[in-house]
Amino acid sequence: MKYAESSQHRRAIAYDQRVRVHNERGSVCLKARFNADLKPGVVVIAEGSWVKDFPAGDPYSLTHELVSPTSENYAFFDTLVEIEAADG
Repeated sequence: MKYAESSQHRRAIAYDQRVRVHNERGSVCLKARFNADLKPGVVVIAEGSWVKDFPAGDPYSLTHELVSPTSENYAFFDTLVEIEAADG
């Protein structure tokens, strides 16, 4: 998971620290990475990993199933999440 470097101090999260990304739909645990090019508040979870590769949870559980009328597909780029340090 990558998120804005400027947000790391506010959340007291260190590089490579295990974090829990969650919302009312689900959660996933992964390592935090920072990216100076991202705007504050933006989180990026890259595609390409299998659900079994995550230590806990599922990134797809965070998304909604609303189909965009313009693309006839899901809009994964507009999912709201919260980030916190994960235990262990």
